[in-house]
This record gives sequence, C-alpha cells and structure tokens, in this order.
Amino acid sequence: MTNTAADSIGSRIAAARKAKGFTQQDLAGKVGVSFQAVSKWETEQTLPDVALLTRIADTLGMTLDELVAGRPPAPGDAEAAMPEPRAYWKQVLGVVTEDIHGDVGSVLGQVHADIYGNVLGNVVGYVRNIHGNVEGNVLGVVQGDIDGYVAGQLLGVIEGRVKLGVRGSKPRSTDQLGAVSGCCDAEMPL
Repeated sequence: MTNTAADSIGSRIAAARKAKGFTQQDLAGKVGVSFQAVSKWETEQTLPDVALLTRIADTLGMTLDELVAGRPPAPGDAEAAMPEPRAYWKQVLGVVTEDIHGDVGSVLGQVHADIYGNVLGNVVGYVRNIHGNVEGNVLGVVQGDIDGYVAGQLLGVIEGRVKLGVRGSKPRSTDQLGAVSGCCDAEMPL
C-alpha cells in the first residue's frame, strides 16, 4: 500500500512541525539533522532514518504510531502521548555524585556521574558522560562520551566520543585546548 501525499510520514512531520510553531531549522536542531534533511522528509524525497523516529516523535509530541502509521493514540494512551516535563537544574556549581536525570543550564562544578539530558549552556567544569546534547561550548572536561552533539566550540577536552559531532569551530592552534581523545561518529568541521 502506497502512502498518499496527505497520508505520509512527511506530511505528518510537516503538519506537526507547523502546529508546534517550529521552522524546519528549529526541528532540525532539536533532532540533530540539517534543515535540508527535514525538507526532504516533508517533500517525500527521503524518509527519516529509523534511529531518529523516536526523537522526531518526542520532539513533535507524537507517538510512534501517529508519526509512522498516522494512527491516533488509543484512548488509554492519551497520557503516554504527552511527554513528562523534564527536570531542570539552572547550574551545577558544586560536586554532584549521583546521576542527573533532566536538563542542566551550565556545569561550572563537577558531576562525578552521568547527565541524562541536555546541557543548555556551557560545560566549564567536569562531567563523566552526557546522554544528550551540549547546546553551548565545552570548556572543561567530559571524561566519557557525549551521545548527542556539541553546538558550540570545543575548547576543552572530551575523552570519549561525540556521537553527532561538534557543530561549532574547533581551535586551530595546537597552543589551545580542544581535543577529542576518542572519536566522533559525525564529521567535525575544522
């Protein structure tokens, strides 16, 4: 069975994106792709990667059934369609020894555990792993991995990998910090 233009993943993405008031660039930034990729999904030139479907659905406030098949949530699933509000910590100034489940404004202190969320500002201190994106710069040390991307500059050290790459520029001089000891799954601009 072929999708019609009115009943396709691309049309559902476009409708939900517009209903949320997002531009293609907004959605692309939240999902971790280029705005051109979003445009190609919406015009049915390509389909989103399977690994991104959950992130797209969550960002647009949809269930996977709504996104992929166009089926509304079952009456008992209305709560499941609404994502839980995320916890938010404005700044980490001291030492944290437990995992943080939620978003953090900036890390100025030390997190000797993992952050399960996004860092919306800068990482100036120390973090073990970040299971999300860093929307600002990495000026300090990330001992392990960053599962998302770094939107700003890398002026500190990431000892693991950055799954979706560093979007900002890296320092060009060897006199400056700015190293990823592991690898990056996405190309990092120089």
